[in-house]
Amino acid sequence: MNANLRAAWGILFFILTPLGATRAEEIFPPVPTVRFDRVQGIVESSNAEARTVELRLVGGETQRLRIANNVYLHTLRGLDERELILDPTGMDAFRKGVRVAAAGLIYSDAPDLVAKDVIFLSGADGAPVFEQAGWWNSQARELADFWIRAQFGENDIGDPSSYRTDITKTGTKRSETVNLQETATIARLIYGLSSTQGSF
Repeated sequence: MNANLRAAWGILFFILTPLGATRAEEIFPPVPTVRFDRVQGIVESSNAEARTVELRLVGGETQRLRIANNVYLHTLRGLDERELILDPTGMDAFRKGVRVAAAGLIYSDAPDLVAKDVIFLSGADGAPVFEQAGWWNSQARELADFWIRAQFGENDIGDPSSYRTDITKTGTKRSETVNLQETATIARLIYGLSSTQGSF
């Protein structure tokens, strides 16, 4: 290292070093680490002004949520309905007894989870929406309708010429060169429907 560069580093160190500081930690304090986490629990209490929520988790421990200003608040959405987007500035949905799932960030210098995404899994009565009468029947019906539309198109379900199993996630058929007609997919569909709770 030449003399000019050594002198420049010395001046920079002198400017950045407070009087009496000799360790790098004192000059440059450590930056907190951050990790992503998900929690699920029941609301114990909430503070609208501080935008905090105390959750009782499944294991019995508590976790404080700090609701971010840019949070995505929404209800659990079934296959047959659109999710209800809630006002991110309002805290009135966090009533005691409501079940929520939250995803967000936890910083090493604070115990709170900064919630960026919150799903309300139950209504005001605290009962999970997926335990309501007809929930699973509705999900199974939507799955069946999707597969029938995707595999047979608009044609009659009894016409095997339009039946295809090589389809995309959105239900569109692939090009004719890769289209298949396999019965295994129908068997999986029937098994999936028969394993859901309830019946049509």
